[in-house]
Amino acid sequence: MTAGLPDLLLKRLSPTVGQQILEAWNFPSSLVAVTTHSSNFSYCGGSQADYVDLVIVARLQSEIDNAQSDDELKWEHVQSFEKLGLSPDIEIIELEGAREEITDVSDMFLH
Repeated sequence: MTAGLPDLLLKRLSPTVGQQILEAWNFPSSLVAVTTHSSNFSYCGGSQADYVDLVIVARLQSEIDNAQSDDELKWEHVQSFEKLGLSPDIEIIELEGAREEITDVSDMFLH
């Protein structure tokens, strides 16, 4: 086994295993979808933002400084930003003054 093989297997199997676990524990389909689609940056689950969109944006934001991030991915093509009402040009560090916008996005999911 090469050093990268376990990482590759984990990456490929995580969505399926995560889906099966969440389904076995009777999680709502809106959360099960996160395990299936959160790595699909071209995801389009409809016109309304959902948990998958939130996780996609969070993943991209968390990988800004990661050398392994996809340099060819253009955030302006990721529909999740628009559906959440966020600009693809903004970095999480810049959100310090955007508390009201964050609250609005949070309210979309809680109401």
